[in-house]
Amino acid sequence: MASLTKRRGVDGVFTYWIDFYYKGKRIRRSTKTSDRKIAIKIRDEICGRIARGSFKMEEVEEKNISLKDFCNQYEQYCKQTKKASSVVVDIGALKEFVEVVGSTKTLRLITETNVRTYVAYLLNKKNRKLGEGEYEKSNRTTTINRKIQAIKTAFNWAMIGDRRWIDTNVCSAVKYLKEDKHQPRFLRDFELMELFKVMQQDGQRGREFARYVLFLLNTGCRRSEALNVTWDMVDFENNMVTLFAFKVNRESTLPLNSELRSVLHDIRSEHVDIEPKEKVFPFTDDYATKRFKKYVKKAGLSIDIHLHCLRHTTATVLRMYGVALLDIRDVLGHANVTTTQIYSRTYPTQLRPALETLQFKKLMSKPAELLEPKKDIVPYDIIDNI
Repeated sequence: MASLTKRRGVDGVFTYWIDFYYKGKRIRRSTKTSDRKIAIKIRDEICGRIARGSFKMEEVEEKNISLKDFCNQYEQYCKQTKKASSVVVDIGALKEFVEVVGSTKTLRLITETNVRTYVAYLLNKKNRKLGEGEYEKSNRTTTINRKIQAIKTAFNWAMIGDRRWIDTNVCSAVKYLKEDKHQPRFLRDFELMELFKVMQQDGQRGREFARYVLFLLNTGCRRSEALNVTWDMVDFENNMVTLFAFKVNRESTLPLNSELRSVLHDIRSEHVDIEPKEKVFPFTDDYATKRFKKYVKKAGLSIDIHLHCLRHTTATVLRMYGVALLDIRDVLGHANVTTTQIYSRTYPTQLRPALETLQFKKLMSKPAELLEPKKDIVPYDIIDNI
């Protein structure tokens, strides 16, 4: 006799499962419905077919799909429902996972061990030594956690809807790596001076790139946001520039400070016939990244300095000058102030006024018995009342 049980999937929806025996083998399959009456009809129909000898195992056989086919279908789903930047990360992680565990495997044969093998592969890649004092930078802890999340999400998708390719997500037991709490890498004054020096030595090409760097520093925008600015997005009359952040799919407008206005005015004056839709900086993303790394290397600076550090530099300098986090969020275009809180740390220079209030040396100027009674230099009574 077949029985029905009610189970809840990862999508929170309850469905009825049928449990029965056929030729001595126990079979448990989803009826793919939350309606008990329909589930009973499905159960009775299966029991009737078994009794009449017309039951076919193929009708309730588990859906099995290869990792390669699963990856292709999930990629199509992502392209239809996710942002382009998310698709690159999610599908890239899934394809990398398939390469590590083997594309010939089926989805149901993937185990928790396979997932942990993939994580170990990412960790090994992170710690791989490239040269003297250099290590692979492509898989930081945050990047690895992002890839683990992408795999978990993909496996969850395989469990819901009309797919039901797997019953449980084997990734659930794999925990995220502990991320080190560190301040974003920013460039100090002497590092920026060395960078601009080598750019000036590179002639016209270096001068053009230095202007691009100044645009990034004076706006705090992302690399691609600056490269997609066209002249019709620059408003000299009102001293404003419009940026479009593809990462959050949002447009923002920032004021032009005097330095950035001067930089853009110099570029404009050197090109007479400029079309409104012409880009201010005619570079590609790849060129900007590689050119910056070359200047960093030529300046003898640390290898951990990359183009995105300029964005961190803008935010850090603003914070050092006491700019509120909410204002920094608006400058950087963060969707949530939580992201901006990585810049909330108080820097040593900001502590100077606070430390100047400490005046303990005066206790040495007079003998203790000559001090006025109950005249503490620290208002301990305030502390007692807290």
